Amino acid sequence: MEAGKWSFYHEMPVLANAFWKSFWDSTPPTLTQEAEAAIKFSLSIGGLNRYFIQGMVDEIDLSKKVHRLSLEYARGILPQIWEQEGF
Repeated sequence: MEAGKWSFYHEMPVLANAFWKSFWDSTPPTLTQEAEAAIKFSLSIGGLNRYFIQGMVDEIDLSKKVHRLSLEYARGILPQIWEQEGF
């Protein structure tokens, strides 16, 4: 986070590629073939779960700083995850 805004560092694609290479190298080939889409989709669910905090499910109150910051994080990270993973 920089100046109150979410931003990826320019190294993010390199780090993401290194993570996925290490991850897939550590799993059996059958898991890779059967579960790749589900695993990548779960990354998005994890992002949603992380940034939509308790109290935001029923109502988002932009007068609350914590709600504004959580939305800012989600708006910054989720499109990047989806772009990176081809969603």
